[in-house]
Amino acid sequence: MVHETSADAVAGVRSPTAPSARQLIIASGDLDPVRVQAQLDLAAMVLGLARCIDEIVIPVRRQLRRMVANGERDPLQELIATETIRAWLARCGWSLPAPHPIGTVLLACGPRDDDMVGPESLALLLRGHRRPCWVLGTRIPTPVLTTAARAADTSAVVVFAHHPRGRPQAIASLRAVDALSIPVYYAGDAFDADRGRPDCPGRYLGTGLQRAAEMLLAATSPPSRAGPS
Repeated sequence: MVHETSADAVAGVRSPTAPSARQLIIASGDLDPVRVQAQLDLAAMVLGLARCIDEIVIPVRRQLRRMVANGERDPLQELIATETIRAWLARCGWSLPAPHPIGTVLLACGPRDDDMVGPESLALLLRGHRRPCWVLGTRIPTPVLTTAARAADTSAVVVFAHHPRGRPQAIASLRAVDALSIPVYYAGDAFDADRGRPDCPGRYLGTGLQRAAEMLLAATSPPSRAGPS
């Protein structure tokens, strides 16, 4: 197991908030979930929840995947860090008010993807605006996604794909939901490059989840009713 985290290992996180991200990566390498959550609490207090997700949570998650792929981090360390981040996201949602009674935003990983941090982060931001969300889970087969989309009062479906090898299956899911005349959106590293979005139905949400939440809120808000003249 790799226990040390050098400066070079965390150099992939470059932003004004990089020191906080580095501290989070170091805490995860030490298998210290209490310190990981403390770092996240501090970042959210200083930056606000949306910036913490965009500038700390998502870049750190991406860097941890890269470190495991390069042999710089043991998979167990990444797993514990990921589950600690997910627990923190869940805790952040405990005190949110009840959602408005409007259409649900359905979020899911593509059929070959298992990274829940993106969908759960976006769901948290949407729920902060009282938008009902339903996070399906990992490796959601296309038939399961379409069945869920039909069953819920669905205003939009978002499919996440992080691995290029899973992009074709994610696009197939988007097409199946699009055929139901339900608005579809997509996000994740597999779609970051323009070449990852050929003939893909729906709308790309970009790389920032704060902006993605704003796009979804604008697209799924009920039309305002004009008052009496």
